[in-house]
Amino acid sequence: LVIRINGIRMVIDCKVSINKVIIPNTYPLPLTQDMFASLAGAKVFCSLDLAGAYTQLMLSKKSRKIMVINTIKGLFSYNRLPQGASSSAAIFQRVMDQVLQGIDGVYCYLDDVLIAGEDYEDCLRKLYLVLERLSKANIKVNLQKCKWFVTSLPFLGHILTDRGLLPCPEKVETIRKANVPNNVTELKAFLGLINYYGKFIPNLSSRLSCLYRLLKKDVKFVWTDECHRVFNESKQCLLSSKLLEFFDPQKPVVVVTDASSYGLGGVIAHEINGEERPISFTSFSLTNSQKSYPILHLEALAVVSTIKKFHKFLFGKKFTVYTDHKPLIGIFGKEGKNSLFVTRLQRYVMELNIYDFDIVYRPSAKMGNADFCSRFPLPDEVPVSLQREFIKSLNVYDEFPLDHVLIASESKQDEFIQTIVFYMKHGWPKKLERSFLDVYAQHQDLELVEGCLLYQDRVFIPASLQKQMLKLLHKNHSGITKIKQMARRTVYWYGMNNDIESFVKTCSVCCQMNAVAKPVPSSSWIPTTKPFTRIHADFFYFDKKVFLVIVDSFSKWLEVEYMKFGTDARRVISKFMSVFARFGLPDVVVTDGGPPFSSKEFIVFFEKHGVKVMKSPPYNPSSNGQAERMVRVVKEGLKKFLLDPDMTGLSTEDLVSYFLFGYRNTCLEDGRTFPSERLFSFKPKTLLDLIHPKNSFKHHSTKPKEVDKCVVHSPKFKKHDWIDKLRPGDIVYYKNFRPTDIRRWLEAKFLKRISSNVFQVSVGGRVYSAHRNQLKLVGTPKRRGLVLGRSE
Repeated sequence: LVIRINGIRMVIDCKVSINKVIIPNTYPLPLTQDMFASLAGAKVFCSLDLAGAYTQLMLSKKSRKIMVINTIKGLFSYNRLPQGASSSAAIFQRVMDQVLQGIDGVYCYLDDVLIAGEDYEDCLRKLYLVLERLSKANIKVNLQKCKWFVTSLPFLGHILTDRGLLPCPEKVETIRKANVPNNVTELKAFLGLINYYGKFIPNLSSRLSCLYRLLKKDVKFVWTDECHRVFNESKQCLLSSKLLEFFDPQKPVVVVTDASSYGLGGVIAHEINGEERPISFTSFSLTNSQKSYPILHLEALAVVSTIKKFHKFLFGKKFTVYTDHKPLIGIFGKEGKNSLFVTRLQRYVMELNIYDFDIVYRPSAKMGNADFCSRFPLPDEVPVSLQREFIKSLNVYDEFPLDHVLIASESKQDEFIQTIVFYMKHGWPKKLERSFLDVYAQHQDLELVEGCLLYQDRVFIPASLQKQMLKLLHKNHSGITKIKQMARRTVYWYGMNNDIESFVKTCSVCCQMNAVAKPVPSSSWIPTTKPFTRIHADFFYFDKKVFLVIVDSFSKWLEVEYMKFGTDARRVISKFMSVFARFGLPDVVVTDGGPPFSSKEFIVFFEKHGVKVMKSPPYNPSSNGQAERMVRVVKEGLKKFLLDPDMTGLSTEDLVSYFLFGYRNTCLEDGRTFPSERLFSFKPKTLLDLIHPKNSFKHHSTKPKEVDKCVVHSPKFKKHDWIDKLRPGDIVYYKNFRPTDIRRWLEAKFLKRISSNVFQVSVGGRVYSAHRNQLKLVGTPKRRGLVLGRSE
């Protein structure tokens, strides 16, 4: 029993009784930040306190049988919603949202209702609507606690004013009179109160680090003079905090960020009459690994984390970012070339591609607000999700493609590889360190191509990229044997086999999903000798969706078709026909005896196309073992993808596509070929092909000069001999495609050759790509005022 001024409130502790058995209601409570952000333009306020709060809601008869309290007088059941039940707050909030929905400028947080108007008349109109709704719902208010038509109103621990948001004086007074903490518990309570009002403090940051250090388990609680000084300074910072502005979508928005060796800081503000009015502050402390970042990376991280923190204010709106670190302009600016950056900076640029902003340099002397935040970081760390949130919508790989350019760059920093390269160029010494003896025994198989060290035509991976290489090899969550077979075709480093075994065995996704291996019964089917002689088909269910699996017995090529509109015979035939259109008709189709496969329409279709249909006997799925096996392989692969954090947010159809890409280009049991190789007689390009320098365009594309030699021999193109003599700056004529211009040809300046038949020209300052058939020469080409072919 809680004694109150106007009576007694009965409460109940349901932690060990009712809360353990009732189904929790997950209806979300409103965020105070969202409510405050939408108060722009509000000048007059009213607040209503709902009398009795939860007890205004009646319980159903079924709920009353559960909501029972044990007293010395016996068992009593509640007729109304009590306080103490885990779902009471969510249920009451949901009811109030339904009652007051549709009224602009009205916000409800449990039993507190806020009404905000632009003026007295607007506030009065909204108040009448609210009272009318409450009356119809038979919800009563406590008149003694209501506030009517005020310009300054305490609400949820804050002061709402006609000019902005302030911390509640009573709460601030509590901080002013706070005594020095005597233990970790008291220190946590003080820091919790400071963090609650952190947005009012323009840079509560680095000096708080000595206080947070005392919270660590292995640190003895000793209150030093520095702690006492920081304790008083943090209180003074809050007491002298600036007035916050309500967010207004119509006003210009600026973001100011800064970084220090202690933390990251940021401010979002409105720019009004040349003055920045803060909307909110934020700061992040650095992890141990982040503390070792170069200053450029820390400043970039400050920009990313601040923008992501205020995503709801900034997304879809043009804004300006101010920084005191000039190199960031070249990274996040419109002219930034992110292909020239290291992977971490590339990732930061990708994360901010969804925002529309300009980044501007501002001297450090004018960055006091963000600088203070960075030097007094709160304990919140930069969320890990910032590194993945948007990248996943572009590419499931959280790393940029591992190609030979990156490998060559990292190889230059690898001491082991550079030592080998030195010996290859200058000769191997007679005495070698132990670690190089094995290398010397195989040194005749080594070669250097475009900065990459090759061993037996396999790329030698530097130590810094070996973990990323393992992730790439294991992207499809294949087994140890298949990954080793794939790796041996493309890459090499000492201890690679052991690293692969260790990586696969410690993969959390595979550990959760891999089943105990069972012997597969031998098949009695006659082996096929060419693709699509015999195919096997079956259905499977995954994520409440039906898929059709079709596998070729020779190449093991797998097709997975989503049966979006059902599995009737006509739709199943349509999927088969789609496969036949790409690979031709098989001789035999093996299925089970399911309804679509046994239908007359299905049988007649295959008979007309000369395909024999064979069915496995009932209750003996092993007769169609290849299809059954592939169903298990596909389902296991999709389940692993669901557990893979890199695949979060993808649809089931996307997961199927990624699985098929990996499966079709993974070694089969023979360890030598892929399904794609068996079917197409060539190896399709995959991410692993980017690693080898010999697979680059430079090595496999036909050079323009070689093409030109072939073209010149053709009489059809002899008249274009002049085009091979063009140099940048020469004047030619470009075919006019503008219907409103009567000229057939426009004078153009030749810029460069793109390929054998495609050239780049400039017409009136605009650059076009032109085919050689769209260019012509009138007279002799002009070149800087001279004539081509004459002596300069």
